[in-house]
Amino acid sequence: MPQLAAMDKRYKSKGLRLIGVHSQGGTDEEILVPVKKNKAKYSIARSGQSPVPFNGIPHMFVFNPKGELVYDGRTGADAEKVIKRELRGVTASGDDDDEDSPFGPKEPAASGPLVPERAWTSADGRTMKASLISLKDQTGSFKRADGRTFELALDKLSPADQAVVAEAVKKAAAASPPKSED
Repeated sequence: MPQLAAMDKRYKSKGLRLIGVHSQGGTDEEILVPVKKNKAKYSIARSGQSPVPFNGIPHMFVFNPKGELVYDGRTGADAEKVIKRELRGVTASGDDDDEDSPFGPKEPAASGPLVPERAWTSADGRTMKASLISLKDQTGSFKRADGRTFELALDKLSPADQAVVAEAVKKAAAASPPKSED
């Protein structure tokens, strides 16, 4: 965890998004002890499934901006080399350099979020409070008041909240200056 916390601090502004997965069945309180000790700021899930079979923990998977698995192994220098390589083609916002995304604006037109902090409801009725800071490939990047960010597929939101996102995208598109035809 200390290596991951250091990587998160070093590369987050360049687009790295870390998600830790606790797989040893601890309580929330037990999980928070090393999180606080190591000052980990990245999201940590209680459980999850691996994209490929593996043995041993800790274990790291690195996906490039296209969602392709580019590293499968231990944390350390080899993983960091891959992360550095993959971040070379990524802008500071975390989007790859493709300017013509068919999924609407990559960033809000203004300097603020697409949707200010509010209560969001998931399709299964759970609520969360966050702002929508960007949208890419029908996945929203949300930010909580404590600064933590998370990604969520828009189809996981309630229909009413999906409509809020659609309206925000329309407003952002209307506020954006037209692209020049150079």
